[in-house]
Amino acid sequence: MPKKNRVLILYTGGTFGMIPDPKDPRRFKVPELSDRDLKRRIFSQVPELSRIADCEIEVLYHLDSSHLGPVHWIEMSQAITRAAREYSGIVLLHGTDTLPYTASALSLLNMFTSTPIVLTGAQRPLSVLRNDARRNLISAVEFASKGKTWGHRGVFVFFDERLFLGRAVRKKSATLFDAFESPRYPVLAEVGSDWSFTAAMSQVGEKPKRRNLLRALKLQPQFSRGVVSLVLTPAFPSALLRSIASGGAEGVLLTAFPSGTGPTQDPLLVSGLEMLRARGIPVVIATEGSGQAANTKTYAAARVFQELDCVFAESDTPEYGFVKMSYILGQKSGQKKFQKYWNAFRQAGL
Repeated sequence: MPKKNRVLILYTGGTFGMIPDPKDPRRFKVPELSDRDLKRRIFSQVPELSRIADCEIEVLYHLDSSHLGPVHWIEMSQAITRAAREYSGIVLLHGTDTLPYTASALSLLNMFTSTPIVLTGAQRPLSVLRNDARRNLISAVEFASKGKTWGHRGVFVFFDERLFLGRAVRKKSATLFDAFESPRYPVLAEVGSDWSFTAAMSQVGEKPKRRNLLRALKLQPQFSRGVVSLVLTPAFPSALLRSIASGGAEGVLLTAFPSGTGPTQDPLLVSGLEMLRARGIPVVIATEGSGQAANTKTYAAARVFQELDCVFAESDTPEYGFVKMSYILGQKSGQKKFQKYWNAFRQAGL
């Protein structure tokens, strides 16, 4: 019998492992389980895992994903780095609400990890009869066990029979099993009777030499907690920007309209951006929507952002733009050399 590949399943909590609350069966809670108890529970409900790979399970946290943040991202990354040489692949079980942020962070922290990393979770717990946890886990483990053999490396998200690029996902539904979308990057694979990879999969991780530019920067696993994220709206309270500029912020991410525009006719918005620039606080413009990134040269309302030295996130999701900005500003000279770092990530395909 051929030797099975080894897969490490890292558990952080979230809906996947929830159980009904004895005090109110309509509500669910995250139980605190040991590695052994969680392994016993998962294998009793998903015995097929033993046919796919030799799986080990490690509990990192018992947390709702809304409670996870930069400190946890770094600890997850360190756990992945420690295990990468011993396992063919790693699966991270994670709550869905902040999964795109964690996938974005790991895409940066583990950019040089050759072992495939797959994040997955569930909209309905494994403990209930009708759930998506079981099939998400089976396929995530299968890809993690074979991904390196298939020539795939990087950080991925698997959900509802689809494989996504980790840093490209957004959560679109709190109830549907089809919980995630990738508005600006093609789906990498779909699972039916077999794995069906798209042409986009061949482009994932295709720029390893360019990433050496990032290796030379000697990036540290640190994130700034001083990034402010705001959504531009009609009648946006532009005076906020002046308050932010004088309130200790290290960076600002503005999510503009889908065309990359905003209420730039407002002198208060312009003066707020000018004040941020004068104080050396970088501003990144992200956009909502799907398809190609906004053409910022089309509209005068977008050109104002360019003239004020704002940086456009281009095809990055707001979640990834926020995490990348926090990562850059977490570096010792991140604010002073923000544009240099941002350009280096862009050249490396990140």
